[in-house]
Amino acid sequence: MAKSKQANNELTTKPPPNEGESVREIALERIAPSRFEPQARRRARFTDEDLKSLADSIRTRGLRQPILVRPVLSSDETISADFEIVFGERRFLAAKKAGLTRIRCFVEKLTDAEVIELQYEENHQRKENSPLDDAFLFNFLVQNENYAPERLADRFNKSLREVKQILSLTNLIPEAVEELEDGKLPLRHAVYLSSFPAAAQKEIVGDALAYNWGDIDDGPVSFKQFREEIDEHILRELKNAPFDPENPALHQSSQGLKCADCRDRSGFEPLLFSDLKGSDHCLNRACFEFKTNVHLRLQREAIAARQTVATDKPVEELAKKVPLVTERAYVQPENNPFREKPLTNQKLLDEPECESSVLSLAVDGAKKGRQVYICTNGDCPVHHPEKSVREATEADARQALEAREREFDETVRRAVREKVFAAAMAAIDDFTPVWMFDDLVQRIVFELFIAAGVDTRRFIQKVCADWKLPKDFMDLRLLREAIAGLTRERQGRLMFLLVSVKDVFINPGAEADYLKKLARDYAEIDYALLDARTRLELAPAEFREIAEKHFEALADGQDSPVPRFWLKED
Repeated sequence: MAKSKQANNELTTKPPPNEGESVREIALERIAPSRFEPQARRRARFTDEDLKSLADSIRTRGLRQPILVRPVLSSDETISADFEIVFGERRFLAAKKAGLTRIRCFVEKLTDAEVIELQYEENHQRKENSPLDDAFLFNFLVQNENYAPERLADRFNKSLREVKQILSLTNLIPEAVEELEDGKLPLRHAVYLSSFPAAAQKEIVGDALAYNWGDIDDGPVSFKQFREEIDEHILRELKNAPFDPENPALHQSSQGLKCADCRDRSGFEPLLFSDLKGSDHCLNRACFEFKTNVHLRLQREAIAARQTVATDKPVEELAKKVPLVTERAYVQPENNPFREKPLTNQKLLDEPECESSVLSLAVDGAKKGRQVYICTNGDCPVHHPEKSVREATEADARQALEAREREFDETVRRAVREKVFAAAMAAIDDFTPVWMFDDLVQRIVFELFIAAGVDTRRFIQKVCADWKLPKDFMDLRLLREAIAGLTRERQGRLMFLLVSVKDVFINPGAEADYLKKLARDYAEIDYALLDARTRLELAPAEFREIAEKHFEALADGQDSPVPRFWLKED
């Protein structure tokens, strides 16, 4: 039967005595503050202004309400005083500030558990508690008094889910604790964040997934959006894992660990992940990727072992000849544990369907980690009848040539863009008034980095390849240190690059005109001549003579249209 509301609000610990019962005047020097962390956290929030106001009141009217203390056992060497405060620390500190030497106290013999419970009741009555205070209070009772979560729920009139959520706050990393205490991180966000392992928390906080545009000053996103950001960047659904979650040999520790026994999954504490109904997710992305990569390497070796005749070569070396394949056109490099690039845009077959079928390893997509077959014959009548070279139409051939021409033009364009920006940066002069404020410049460069898109960051890595910038721009600490370590000249050039290059990526159609202006106004170089020289450098051997004639004509001041290599003009 459910308890009545009145019964639910009653605590089993007896209340402090009434006025006149066991009240003593005790010297302040014989009293010590509470040693318990929840009370220490609350004490740290007392302000000088609050204590001064209360001290003035005590001087005028005296201390009307005694504080509650308990005797310190002679065997307790952690406290040198005779008495320890249970509650009333604000009055105690204000009495000191008011110049009192003695203070009226209730004296009660209380256990640690009784003290903690009374402090909880007192702080909640005064509405001075914070969720973190309750978290450390509950954790003390669990760690030191053997309270089970079920007992806490019954004792403090909370559901088991509420108790576990409060306890989980003690798992927050320091950066998240600071944001929660400063009121920047909402409690619901913090509870969900605390359920993740420290490595995942660091990634979530470092990427500022809880905030609009990754900026704390813009305020937090909704909890729904926060959860969606984590779903996209952190969570991995175990039922769709490319590896076997029940295989302990894949774990990075020497002892091994099955996913079912791991704490870093949502199913281990389902009460903390009630929103993830019907699914069990891995919360440790690094471990998930580690197991995936180990599985991929083992699968590749297994394929090599199936196909290889007797040989003295180690299987690890033979495995390098097993093709890596994917249906996708692009594979994220960080998701591929092999140095070789996979064959993309492949049709993955579960069984060999022709004489040209080759056993391969899928490294991306829905079949990631599986052994599949691909057809390696472009003229195969089973899989590529329409792609046969002998039957290719004239339109198909022209499209292929156009594609090669566009690909070469794109390669030249990227190379010219890097050269123009590098030359423009080298021409930037030191501007003294700005450099009087080193911290301001570093802050501007850092904020521009954060606002930059992925393409911009990759471009900067190429242009500034020898500047030792961090490869992972999302590690904000490393990024700050790298910027601070640059010379003033390089910081200025980097600021110019960040401000200027965005125009290229925001409006690609206007890139050529913008680069021509940049080359002329900053680098004082001829854009057309630079383009021709780059074409000459990158041209295949069979077209080098054409590219050289184009470059020499422009160098002599003659008009010369950009030459076509594969697609000759009619």
